[in-house]
Amino acid sequence: MKDTNYNNNLYNLQIILLFMDLLDNKEKDKKERHYLEVIRRPKQEVSMCTCGHSKTLPLCDDSHREINEQQGTNYKSFKLYNPSNETIIDKVYCSNWKKPEEKKE
Repeated sequence: MKDTNYNNNLYNLQIILLFMDLLDNKEKDKKERHYLEVIRRPKQEVSMCTCGHSKTLPLCDDSHREINEQQGTNYKSFKLYNPSNETIIDKVYCSNWKKPEEKKE
């Protein structure tokens, strides 16, 4: 049962990511995306930044909590889990992230 749920969740995540990519095609044409690497060790969960204010991009450092309080937003981290026994290297992108040279202090 656990494997079925995992496969269903993975399938749903793939559909969501594909849909988000389709919606973002216009933006992709306007600028080059700045992908960051995430190395996920076996059985490791990582928290991904969605607010764009983390000092450890692409990983979350909980900066969203202060931003949420100040701006009335509801950013949350996005969790990725590696259930395999192998290390996975992902290339990730979020439109809220700035290139390092664009990042404001």
